[in-house]
Amino acid sequence: MTDHTPHTTGETIARLLERVIFADPATHPIREQWEETKRTEQEAFERVCREEYEQRLRYYRICQSPDPEGTARRETNLRKPLFQEELDQRLAERWAETLRRVRAVLADKAAAVEDGAQDRDIGAGMGQ
Repeated sequence: MTDHTPHTTGETIARLLERVIFADPATHPIREQWEETKRTEQEAFERVCREEYEQRLRYYRICQSPDPEGTARRETNLRKPLFQEELDQRLAERWAETLRRVRAVLADKAAAVEDGAQDRDIGAGMGQ
């Protein structure tokens, strides 16, 4: 039988990747924005699930169905994978944008370091 218990001995791959990608202090503001995006999207997911449950519960109460809470909960749980897929898609789009911004910041930083090295080389050449 398959055991669906997660076997975690440390950070998840996603968390590890985020730690590496945002290692440079220049990327920390982007990291904060990414964390806020994840929080906001998770809150939206939870709100949609709650609203779906409340809507179905209201329907089953109006129809005087037996066990309206259980039926509404089951039907909402059937839709949660769809909601989760939508959440994952939104996060993937936002993650792609976040990575683009991180690359731009790091490229700008590398260019500034290179420009500084060239300036030192020129200054050293003039001082000889």
